[in-house]
Amino acid sequence: MKFSYTPTVSLQGGLGNQLFQWSFAHLLSHKNGFFFDIHFDKSKVGSRNLELAEILKNCTHIHRNQNGNYATSKLVTFFHFLDRLWEFKYFRFIPHMFGYLREDPRFDQQQSLRNPKVLRYAKGYFQKKENVESVFQAIQGEIIPILDEILVSVKKKFDLDYKYSVLHVRRGDYATADFTSVNIGILGDQYFIDWCTKFEAKNLVLLTENIEDVSKLIDALNPRLILDKSLTSAWEILAIIYGASNFLGSNSSLSWWGARLCSTRGGQVWLPSQWSYWGNINPEDYHFSTCNIAEAFWLQTNLKA
Repeated sequence: MKFSYTPTVSLQGGLGNQLFQWSFAHLLSHKNGFFFDIHFDKSKVGSRNLELAEILKNCTHIHRNQNGNYATSKLVTFFHFLDRLWEFKYFRFIPHMFGYLREDPRFDQQQSLRNPKVLRYAKGYFQKKENVESVFQAIQGEIIPILDEILVSVKKKFDLDYKYSVLHVRRGDYATADFTSVNIGILGDQYFIDWCTKFEAKNLVLLTENIEDVSKLIDALNPRLILDKSLTSAWEILAIIYGASNFLGSNSSLSWWGARLCSTRGGQVWLPSQWSYWGNINPEDYHFSTCNIAEAFWLQTNLKA
């Protein structure tokens, strides 16, 4: 079998995850660009959708077919076989031989110990600020025009024609997950309350997955506007954060991208001092030069020892 040297990156997770994977693909880009493995398993509970359609349509780095549309590698079925083979610990050297890379920001999870000599397929999260910063000049030119357009419509939709501060409260599917194996912990109400008290946040907008998950926080802070996933899309959430004067994020990939992009407009942004309750993620991978650090407080009652 003849292998293509055009790298392929798997897309998975929500918008924040996919943006990290998209930026990582730029690191691997050769003169022929890169492929994406656009594969979402709809049979799985909590499965996500492709969120990057608009970006992929216009990205100048992605490999395209003769019709100008973004293309999928002919080897994607073989890559899925390598995915299955990876599940067997003693056979992981075989995917590595074929240029397979598995990555996870949690250093206590199983992943490739080193990069293959020729990387052909990468599956993971790639949530490291150094990766993003090295290609940020290229990717911001592709993402910011989209956000500018969405921000105009979202301000009109929610009457946001004023300076505002944003809290992004990441709970939702975290609240029902198995914390000992897949989760990184939930930031408690005190994290958000302390920040609002210290900085006297004005015109507060609270963004979350489900309003019922943050009822006590709403009572404590009385936000001017509360939006959850029933009222907004992931891109609208990102645009609202992008347009904020001040932003406090959670330990969320979407929060990270919101903070990074908000800072390009001159917004003041804060991210938590720790990214995981379990201490299995290096927070330095997330603290970029223009962000401030807010002390993390965890929702202890929902954590398993």
